[in-house]
Amino acid sequence: MKKNLLSQCAIVLATVTTMSVVAPAVSADTAADLNDVNTEIAATKKKIADSQKKIDAATELQMEKSQKINDLKVQISKRDGQLKKQAQSAQINNSGSILDFVTDSDSISDALGRTVTVARVVHANNQTMEQQKNDQEQVEKEQADLTKSVKDEEKSKMSLYRDMASLNAKEAKLAAQNDKENAAKQEAAEKAAQAEKAAKKAKNTQDASLAADKANAAAHSDTNKDNQQKQQASVDNGSNAGNQTAQAAMQQVSTVSHGNGGGANGYPYGECTYFVKVHAPWVGGHWGNGQEWAGSAAAAGFRVDHSPSVGSVVVFPGGSNVGGWIAAPGYGHVAIVTAVNGNSFSIIQGGNGFSNPMGGNPQTVTLGSGMSFIHQ
Repeated sequence: MKKNLLSQCAIVLATVTTMSVVAPAVSADTAADLNDVNTEIAATKKKIADSQKKIDAATELQMEKSQKINDLKVQISKRDGQLKKQAQSAQINNSGSILDFVTDSDSISDALGRTVTVARVVHANNQTMEQQKNDQEQVEKEQADLTKSVKDEEKSKMSLYRDMASLNAKEAKLAAQNDKENAAKQEAAEKAAQAEKAAKKAKNTQDASLAADKANAAAHSDTNKDNQQKQQASVDNGSNAGNQTAQAAMQQVSTVSHGNGGGANGYPYGECTYFVKVHAPWVGGHWGNGQEWAGSAAAAGFRVDHSPSVGSVVVFPGGSNVGGWIAAPGYGHVAIVTAVNGNSFSIIQGGNGFSNPMGGNPQTVTLGSGMSFIHQ
């Protein structure tokens, strides 16, 4: 009996010992997997950024080619008009016509010489016209090639966003496995998995990007919540006067004429991008995350520089300091400039990090080198 009891105790002790050894190993493996996933995410983000740079460069070239084509068309039209006038003047015997130029010659040899001169002028004009048309065809071909390269790069970028969504879903799943008792992490993993499926079904870069954003938000819900609290604490001074000033600035910006606008608001409700689009409808409806707006705006033909002006949109890169709080890495932040005072400027802004996502949330920011400004 004692022998059996000792044996049972030994088995229990061995089981407990085994569990105590195996449990940390699982946690260590999960940590290693999470580290690998984060490394892949960082590499994918870089690829997406590089892809966007290629798209921006190609789009800028497209604009240059388009302007060159328009200039050539104007030149061709003018020269065509000159040739028609010359042809008409050769048929009408009036002062200053080519016919007068020839018939007013003093001798036959002089007339022949003048005829040769006229022929050379017409031939030179025809040659120039032909060269301009050839130049136009060449530039149009180059522009078509650039358009194709942009489309190909967009497809590549869409694939990268799908990869990003999958990686974020994997990250959320690993975090949930590592803390099975945490209901919030389990829910986050489910949301990230749903976003991954949406990314795979996406038929354009915008939808794939939004799905990747949702997967990322789910995977980093704890960090995002902490960042939002810091953001709100930085700008929420509880001043009614401040809120009234913001409301007045919003009304002032909203009543400015913005031409034909920039299409429908394709941004998630409550985000900073949504807020800016509502109060500055001239911006594009699908310019991506906040930090991508400068490149998207430049590609759309807007002036983008580093000088603030009232009514312009300020773009903060992800990870940059927005007057005391940090713009979310990978997303950035956008706001509307309401006043400029030397090396600082005032903004109104929205976002889920504020108690009032669609409110004014006024703030004064010191001008920084990483900031860009989009002007209407």
